[in-house]
Amino acid sequence: MNQVNCKSPRPIRTATAPARWRRIVASLTLLAQLWSSTLPAAVSWPPPQSTQDQLQRALQLTDALEQALPKPTLDMMELAFEFDFDYQTAIDFVLDQHAFVPYPGVLRGPDGALVTGSGNSWDLSLLLAALIKSIGGDAQVVGGSIAAADAERLLERVFMPLPRATDTASIEQMLSALRQSAPELAQGLEQRLKLRDDPAHGAELQRRTGELAAQIQRQLAAAGIEIGNAGEAADASGLIGQLQRDYAFLRWRSGPGQAWQDVHPAFGRLSAPEAEVQRYLADEVPTDLLHRVGLRLVIERLRADGSGRHERVAIMREFERPTANLFKNQLTLGVGPLGGNPEQDQVFAAPLLNGRSPAGAQAFSALGLTADASDAASAAGKLFATLGEGMAGMAGRLGGLGASADEAEKAMPRLTGVLLEARIIAPDGSEKIVERRLADLRERSDVPFPDAATVEVILDFDIGGNHPQALVHEQLARQRQNLEASLPLLAWARGELTLEQARQVPEFREMPESHWLEFERYANAMLPERDANRSGWRPGPMIVTRRTGFDADQQVQVLSDILHNPVTVLGRDAEGAIRVSVAGAVEQGVRETLLESALMGKSDGWSGRSPVRVIAEPGALDQHSAARNWSQQALERATQDLEQNYVLAITDDAEPHWWRIHRQSGETLGMGALGGQEMAEYIVMVISAGLSTYFFYRSVESCDKTYKDNQAMADCCIVGNLAVTYGTSALGAATGGLPTGEAGAWIANPILASVGYIMASLQFELAGNFLVEAISGEPIEAACKAIENW
Repeated sequence: MNQVNCKSPRPIRTATAPARWRRIVASLTLLAQLWSSTLPAAVSWPPPQSTQDQLQRALQLTDALEQALPKPTLDMMELAFEFDFDYQTAIDFVLDQHAFVPYPGVLRGPDGALVTGSGNSWDLSLLLAALIKSIGGDAQVVGGSIAAADAERLLERVFMPLPRATDTASIEQMLSALRQSAPELAQGLEQRLKLRDDPAHGAELQRRTGELAAQIQRQLAAAGIEIGNAGEAADASGLIGQLQRDYAFLRWRSGPGQAWQDVHPAFGRLSAPEAEVQRYLADEVPTDLLHRVGLRLVIERLRADGSGRHERVAIMREFERPTANLFKNQLTLGVGPLGGNPEQDQVFAAPLLNGRSPAGAQAFSALGLTADASDAASAAGKLFATLGEGMAGMAGRLGGLGASADEAEKAMPRLTGVLLEARIIAPDGSEKIVERRLADLRERSDVPFPDAATVEVILDFDIGGNHPQALVHEQLARQRQNLEASLPLLAWARGELTLEQARQVPEFREMPESHWLEFERYANAMLPERDANRSGWRPGPMIVTRRTGFDADQQVQVLSDILHNPVTVLGRDAEGAIRVSVAGAVEQGVRETLLESALMGKSDGWSGRSPVRVIAEPGALDQHSAARNWSQQALERATQDLEQNYVLAITDDAEPHWWRIHRQSGETLGMGALGGQEMAEYIVMVISAGLSTYFFYRSVESCDKTYKDNQAMADCCIVGNLAVTYGTSALGAATGGLPTGEAGAWIANPILASVGYIMASLQFELAGNFLVEAISGEPIEAACKAIENW
């Protein structure tokens, strides 16, 4: 791997410089009307005026969209003003515009219930309490129990339609703004919106989901495996009992001396139940009601005692938060070179949480030896001390030159992996541990340290359908930040600026943390369906990650991974009675897997992965994996699934892939060696602060190496990095890697899909109607070929 001289910038390339800037801006704006007819003869910093003008026009279009689209009010005090500080208006708002969802405990909190437009009795009561207090009244959330008959009435509410319908007015406002400034883009968007009216698209997702779910259930039946009640809908008495015991309502008054009044938000406009009071909540929600998630990073290292055994060491304290807080922002967790400057060689790596050093951060070396990150960053004194002790012990054990190479290898301490541990804690105290090996260093490779251990994970905690209009404005705001930061980032990557010079540019210095915009657009499409005869919801958080690291060829690799996808599905039998549907849970898991494939812009791999064999015991798995020559990581991952009470429906794919099905709930997910996965093989990385900047710098080096004899292709490769980075949504929301994914996004959330299409077109449309279709196979190279003739 070429080493970068940290004392001077990389040489400035002068060949085809005007074309380079043109390509750079093309990947950012990509509207025909934004092109400039003339460009200067050389690239310099700051960029040419014509480039800056093009960028400004793209930003103006972003501003026009923000102004055209209504922005929802999701702040309690602002709502109080909208309600004119009227208590009854606030009560009506919660009762009439929020649906009931019967999960246990506090999953969403008041803000989550407001954003999603739904919640259980606790979260809806917390929402109304927050509004009453914002207006100026007193409010107490009361916990208690209700009679079985009232719980049955409450359960019927899960089949009522959600209050929020498609925001057709917002879509029309968006189109109106586009027609004025970008008519071709408006025309393309109108064509895309027709997807939601074409029943064939929605039917394709439903058809393939149903086929795969049926195949899985046939394989389970043939193997004699009973999931839930073996496909028979289960009695809902357990859920009704939960609703009886886990109930809350609101007691409020307008002020001191006024009478207290009771409101039961979960029942909406149904008659209120008689509730037995058991507890009153103070200002804080007690732990025994909260859904929580704990996260930490650990390293795995080979013990330096000649045993060949491994041990694990935490490199940060566990970061634990309620899901009601986590849903508000994606988290970025990872490991990067200590100091984070890719222009300099690094000896140590350290953990990062949202771009900062987490509590208890430990730096570590290629030998797996650790020290406090602040010590390692300054003089590495403790690290060297630990290293010296380790080496002395190793030398003593070897005892001389008589040790074999294998014995010497086992006696050497060595880093063998970086792992993520996620602890998912339910209100009743039960826990589920989900583990992912983020970097597998058990086999030696040519990837140098710390690149071999460098990884970035973006975690999204989905607790229910987000507010489409709120997401629109959030994503447009992020788009503006990304556009403004792109030019100094590219100038730095191309050697026009040193890192220190780039940090003097405000847009570079203020780059936002990494954000997974495309998942936010797809999240609502992954929600369980809800109608008069079927209703599904998540009894806990769905946790989805995007992982970025280096592969064995030192290329940047992007992987999506569903860590946790709990679901409960209800249906009705022939007599209209409510039943828990295990078959519905299997279908939902298959659907989520297919949509995840579309999210990553892949060809539809999972749709063709039919199950051919069921494995329920570790011995059978060992035999199968040995016969198929599975990797150690694949066997490790599948074994952990078996240990967590899943059965495996092995697919007919050449690579290790399986459908995992939970024995009790029917929760299903397509799995592979790296997790609930779909991979995109790009030379690309997210462009933002911290680790993402490091990955982008490395991807530029990869472009130079790959196209060392073709200047135009090397430049285009870098532009492609930007295009894919900012336009990954186009790979899903705009066109989709498969028809099922395309339909899922456009039908479930047309306004969000529209924004995805606009953003992708602003950054991805290389000529005319060119979109992802041209780069669906090998993104960067195909994109380069498309613009090489400009």
